[in-house]
Amino acid sequence: MKRALCTALAAVMLASTLFGCAPAEPATTPEPTPEPTDTYKEITEINSTLYSEDTLMFKVGDSEVYWPELLYWICSHVIAMTRGYQLDWSTVYNETDTIQDFIMDASVDAVSLYRTVEVKAAEMGVSLSEQDMDEIESEFESAKALAGGEEAFNEELGSSQLTQELYRYLLKISTLYYKLFVELCGESAEKYSDSDAISYANENGYMMAKHILLLSKEDETENNEVKADMEAILSELKAAGGGEALFTKFDELMNARSEDAGGLMSYPGGYLFREGDMVAEFFAATMALDEGELSEIVETNYGYHIILRLPVDPDSLIFNTPYPLRYTAAYASFESLAQQWRDEAEIVPTKELDEINFSDIFK
Repeated sequence: MKRALCTALAAVMLASTLFGCAPAEPATTPEPTPEPTDTYKEITEINSTLYSEDTLMFKVGDSEVYWPELLYWICSHVIAMTRGYQLDWSTVYNETDTIQDFIMDASVDAVSLYRTVEVKAAEMGVSLSEQDMDEIESEFESAKALAGGEEAFNEELGSSQLTQELYRYLLKISTLYYKLFVELCGESAEKYSDSDAISYANENGYMMAKHILLLSKEDETENNEVKADMEAILSELKAAGGGEALFTKFDELMNARSEDAGGLMSYPGGYLFREGDMVAEFFAATMALDEGELSEIVETNYGYHIILRLPVDPDSLIFNTPYPLRYTAAYASFESLAQQWRDEAEIVPTKELDEINFSDIFK
């Protein structure tokens, strides 16, 4: 679990560095055509010798960053953003930055994030244990075996502008990142408070609800019977009054009558969702309710629903994810903190950094 999460965190750290400050759908996002043209040419060569391996590119605090590490991040971002095509690197990407400037900033941010994680871990007394190192080495050897041996592994690393040393370093910092999260939030985010998790839900538009669903029928006579059944269920629920009595009666009828078998199995405590997760009618009806309030009959393309809006439960799974609200909220908070560490770091560039031209790197 931990090792898989560490690997996932490494990907998240890269993705958040690239897209964290970008507009959701920038109007000038480069969209290479499927086939190479005079405008869009596939990148076939990366000039890794533009600078020597010992060329200092910038410093993060007292930590020095050299050309090979920066090049890895530049290439990672270029491939992620352009799908492997050369572009006009001077094209304005997000109204202010060129594509090159945007990717350069993202690459420097990525390196800075890893460096500041290293620094903060040392400050907080968080370090890699012997077991951590064994797991990292095991993952390293597994990757090597999967590649087909040492030579093939080095070829794969080289194609991504990685070395074995840099690959190990990335694994180590990803593990430290996870351990810092555990230190501050707990392995299952148990240190993260209910109130903070609920605040996150409110800020991000999450609501929680249960429903009783009777599926609609194509035959009109049968469908009228469904509607009548739903009216009877609604009457029984209204007769229960409010508060605990309503919740108890709702669960009784939901478990006995609802035809949302998959939902009941996966989310027995109710759905925790936001706009876009459910059909529009269901979302709007839930939004109109106060917590503890019962809806009238709501018709959707699935059938007929009666909805009971619930208080948000911090330990409920978020709809269509494997993660509870508390863990998701804690991770978002920790990620923001890590980015704050990065933003506060002192970056000292060299003239070599300022002189980089992507046209000299990507051919």
